[in-house]
Amino acid sequence: MLTRRHIRVKVLQSIYAYNQSEYKDLEKQEKFLLYNMEQIQDLYLLMLQMLVSLRDQAENYLVVSQKKHLATELEKNPSRTFVNNKIISLIGSNEKFNNLFGKEPRHSKIDRITQFHMDIAASIQKVTEEIMIKLVTSIQKEYKIKNLCLAGGVALNCVANGKILKKKIFDNIWIQPAAGDAGGSLGAALALWYLEFGNKRNVNNEDNMKGSYLGNEFSQKEIETELSNLGANFDNLSYEDLISKTAENLSKEKAVGWFQGRMEFGPRALGSRSILGDPRSE
Repeated sequence: MLTRRHIRVKVLQSIYAYNQSEYKDLEKQEKFLLYNMEQIQDLYLLMLQMLVSLRDQAENYLVVSQKKHLATELEKNPSRTFVNNKIISLIGSNEKFNNLFGKEPRHSKIDRITQFHMDIAASIQKVTEEIMIKLVTSIQKEYKIKNLCLAGGVALNCVANGKILKKKIFDNIWIQPAAGDAGGSLGAALALWYLEFGNKRNVNNEDNMKGSYLGNEFSQKEIETELSNLGANFDNLSYEDLISKTAENLSKEKAVGWFQGRMEFGPRALGSRSILGDPRSE
């Protein structure tokens, strides 16, 4: 949503750019200001529309989960709070949104994803990248900092992060692996340890988060015992045969569940709990 805060920030940025510019072109800065405001508004509308698509995907996921052969009790009787959200339902049935995008909302169970939907997704990504690059560029110029630390759900946008890295605005960039709400638990623990208990902070240049591999780890024996208890069919393969078999299945457009080592902390699959597939598959 375009709020007074956004307007104030953009106005100040435009004034600063005007005063720092060698060419005092007020008309150009005015156009740039209006363009930025339109971008914020467009991004807000696109993100609202994205909620409808997420709702549809969540509904499909619930249906698939309930049909699992070994579905858990939670999967059999899942929470439908998000799927039945009234606000999202209103957005999905809002004629103004339909008129804005020129199409009716896609029904995930019936309609195929078309070039139009892909264009909408690409547009959201493009605008997000532009805004993120402008924000970090502005921060670097204002505070003359060499290092950037990113957190928050948007900070997990790998494509945008890659473009920030290629701009070489900062010497070092660090992105919190659990950059969304889950990462708040880390902040709460650190706040308690240092602020409440008053412990001295010791800066360690090594990766104390261990690459985000902070979850559970299971031995080969534990895995085999669990599979046997479930009545699953499985084979033990050597490392070389495992890699060969995985590559063969991927080449045949099959999906592979990859399970090894400690589980990642955060929403990104980093090779320990991953679903692998060939992106060329239809």
